[in-house]
Amino acid sequence: AISKYMMDSVVKHVNDKSLFFGSLVCSVVHPKTTPFPKDAVAALQYGTVAVNCDTAFGYGACYEGGRWGGHAMESLHQSGREYVGNIYSLPKMDKCVVYNRAGLASSPPLNKNSKTPALIFDVLHSASMCKTTSAGIQVIITTLIARLLQMIIPKSILVGILGKNAGVPYNSPLFAS
Repeated sequence: AISKYMMDSVVKHVNDKSLFFGSLVCSVVHPKTTPFPKDAVAALQYGTVAVNCDTAFGYGACYEGGRWGGHAMESLHQSGREYVGNIYSLPKMDKCVVYNRAGLASSPPLNKNSKTPALIFDVLHSASMCKTTSAGIQVIITTLIARLLQMIIPKSILVGILGKNAGVPYNSPLFAS
């Protein structure tokens, strides 16, 4: 009964783009006392579906093999046309589903021993802002060089060397004191 209600009412309503803008993320709050609605989660047309956890875990999952971006089948492209992640190049990957197996009574489990280095986030963020592949590669190289120089040269001199068009934002952790 719950699965039918989810499919016929909730999923249909939430997927209606005349009611909801975009297809980036969707949260599902599900109690352990009812069967898990796998078919409903599969039918949600969102790039990331987070079950009993924050949708930010979907962004983190893209560095573990998941993907981050709007739903692949969403034709309006309200949440963009591309995505990051899918490091294993899985074909026809249209969404990432993350969930907290422990349920709502506990916080989501984190593997604190496996943190993505800040350098990876800096490089991916900077490169994703570029309009062309060559500009993205240039930004990646510039960011890596800047990180290397940061270990050797003081910040005030480093900003002077890289200049304003270096491709690395000055409010980035790269330039943190």
